[in-house]
Amino acid sequence: MFERDGIDGLSERKHWNRYSLETKQKVVREILTGTISLEALVVKYGVRSNTTVRQWVSKYNGTNKQASKSQRKQVPIMAKQTTFEERIEIVEYAITHNRNYKETAAKFNVSYQQVRAWVLKVDRNGFPALKDRRGHHKAESEMSEVERLKLENRRLKAELNDKKAIEAFAKKLLALKRHKP
Repeated sequence: MFERDGIDGLSERKHWNRYSLETKQKVVREILTGTISLEALVVKYGVRSNTTVRQWVSKYNGTNKQASKSQRKQVPIMAKQTTFEERIEIVEYAITHNRNYKETAAKFNVSYQQVRAWVLKVDRNGFPALKDRRGHHKAESEMSEVERLKLENRRLKAELNDKKAIEAFAKKLLALKRHKP
């Protein structure tokens, strides 16, 4: 980078370099023909690092076409809520297909990250770990006296912690105002 760009080539970048699809395809074609070295290609096309070119070649070899978009944009965002049974089906599919999270996410229209998280949960704690345990499970009328008292105790402790935090903030604010130049 120093030889190509001088002292500016060593500076840290605050943004990603973007390369056109045509540039990526030219670089991949040239590296696959073997007529030029990786280092020479990096200099010739002004690519920031050897790793970038290796990633392009890897994508090309994996899909037999050069990807123009990042992997994150190719993976759909969670489009729907899933039931416990659907999550089991999704995890079973991912496991039987060699943990191919990307393929599983595309097939079931859920995110890559979610599929991976579910598989890891099942690995650690089995299929019951896929149950959604968020929210309140009992109505207050169904609770025993002890459960109601415990719930009230938790609520009061939370209020007390909030008040302590507000008092600490007020003290700090007053101290800062007193020490103002």
